[in-house]
Amino acid sequence: MKVIRIKSVVGRKLRDNFRAVLLSEIVKRQKIINDKERSLLFHSNGKIKPLSERTGQEEDTLQNLQSDWWALERLKRKSICECSFCGDNQSDMVYIPSSREWICMKCAASRGFSSHEKF
Repeated sequence: MKVIRIKSVVGRKLRDNFRAVLLSEIVKRQKIINDKERSLLFHSNGKIKPLSERTGQEEDTLQNLQSDWWALERLKRKSICECSFCGDNQSDMVYIPSSREWICMKCAASRGFSSHEKF
């Protein structure tokens, strides 16, 4: 298990700002994807477009957009920017090799992980 602790106030502020920038960019890109999906799923008047009215190309585009959205979501969930359990993005993190994810110190403690364990 790998613990990343930042003790200095300036270091924590840099870490938190960096995480905020990364998470903001992921959310921004996911919103763009959502808007593209919406334009394929709904008519301009806001009514849902029935499946029978969608072309094969539109369906392929929707699948690709959903794949891209989930790739971003997996990136966010597995990154050191956000706890995989509670979503905290302003705490020191612990890397859990068995699940290949980062979790905050609070979640690690509540799940019985010790910073002294070796994996």
